Amino acid sequence: MMTPQQLYDTFREQYGEYVVPAICGVDKACRLNKRGCCPTPASVDAVCVGGKRRYFCFVELKGWKSYLEHIDKQKRSVNETINKYNLSGKLFDSKKLCEEITGLTDLFDNLPIVFILVTDIDINVSPMASFTNMLQSLAQTSTSKHSECVNESKKVLKSEITIQHDYVYCKDFDKHIASL
Repeated sequence: MMTPQQLYDTFREQYGEYVVPAICGVDKACRLNKRGCCPTPASVDAVCVGGKRRYFCFVELKGWKSYLEHIDKQKRSVNETINKYNLSGKLFDSKKLCEEITGLTDLFDNLPIVFILVTDIDINVSPMASFTNMLQSLAQTSTSKHSECVNESKKVLKSEITIQHDYVYCKDFDKHIASL
């Protein structure tokens, strides 16, 4: 049986060029590397091990900040955007990739894993606090859309991911990972 740390170390050996020191660097690293961030198109954005070394974590990044800042220019509704997440497909492909890397088809039979959806909008504070710099006329629309983004993201995460899962604000990511 492989531990979460051993799986992560194996992954780093195979894909060391993708290692970034912080979750906020994942998107930039993907753009700089012409091959893309991960070898399969439906894989998650990052993997890591919890701070207590108990869990192997699959991390998916979903940004809403820019969407909300340009709400009047959006071509898709919040629901249409969320419906394109494909979280279960990304988890499935990521697990398959790990099995291929290790050669262990039963890798996840006893390996504790967590799926973490990370967003760039604070899911813990009132939406108004997040948009204090916006014009007063846009604040009401932004507030309801902010809540819709958070609530609908939580719903799709709960409905698609049947293993342990968490929805985390990016600024809280390090603290959250430390607890796993």
